[in-house]
Amino acid sequence: MLRDARITYLLLAALLLAVLPLFFISVTGALLQPVPPELYAFGHVGLFAVLALLAMHTPALRGHPFPRRAGLTLAGVLLLGGTLELLQPLFGRSASLVDLGQNLAGAFAAVALLAPRGAVRRSLAVTALAALTATLYAPTIDLWDRAQARQQFPVLGDFETRFEHRRWSNGSPSTRVAYTGNRSLEVPLRAERRYPGTMLRRSIGNWHGYSALQFQVYLSEGPPLYLTVSIRDQAHFHRGGRYTDRFNGRYRLEPGWNKVRIPVDSIRQAPRERELELDDLAEVVFFTTTLRQDRVIYLDGVRLE
Repeated sequence: MLRDARITYLLLAALLLAVLPLFFISVTGALLQPVPPELYAFGHVGLFAVLALLAMHTPALRGHPFPRRAGLTLAGVLLLGGTLELLQPLFGRSASLVDLGQNLAGAFAAVALLAPRGAVRRSLAVTALAALTATLYAPTIDLWDRAQARQQFPVLGDFETRFEHRRWSNGSPSTRVAYTGNRSLEVPLRAERRYPGTMLRRSIGNWHGYSALQFQVYLSEGPPLYLTVSIRDQAHFHRGGRYTDRFNGRYRLEPGWNKVRIPVDSIRQAPRERELELDDLAEVVFFTTTLRQDRVIYLDGVRLE
């Protein structure tokens, strides 16, 4: 019994020592290939499921009735997960209630597996399944869309696939107008916002070897509108995020369809003191300023040529 307990504690200590540093460093920055952030959700769920299983089997809890073991385990997970999240800002990362929810979902699923057979297990299993579905639904479909984006590249946005609009920070698929295909991205521009627009925040790809970025924007009736396109790489943020350290272009939109073409060389050479890293782009932003009233634009055919 004592030997089993020692082995359990050694496994737990080894797991914590191996995994805890990942809460405070950027895995992506340490690897040659970027790690999709959606995988972190599965990591949180899996890690805390294992921790909960180990905790439920420790000698300190093994002799207690199941409800007490489960309650103490979930309380411990909440305390550990909350402490990790509170410490992360000290290491340049941000605390997240979403991460904490993923921790609890994994632990709850482990507790449900160890519940006594009968109505209690069935009830816990249903609750655990609901928690895992709510926690992992969005990361799962975003991973699926990442795979779709790799197949579509150099098309960055034609909005014909179901979840493509999730690559963008604002906007929803619309069949009202479309330049190609059946759908475009409808982007509401709210006058109360300082920089209303939308941002391509993932699945941007490597732009080396392409001559231009082009896209079409539909503007409904009303006065012309000036649209700013801002393109930033990862180094831009490490260097302080200065305006002169990224690409910025301003384009006049007239009512109806507007076609914009931006040479990739202009994008690459835009920073004042360096070249933009075309294989490590972070954001492609479309926005307006100083709106007097709410407007709507429709974005379509975003692609490299």
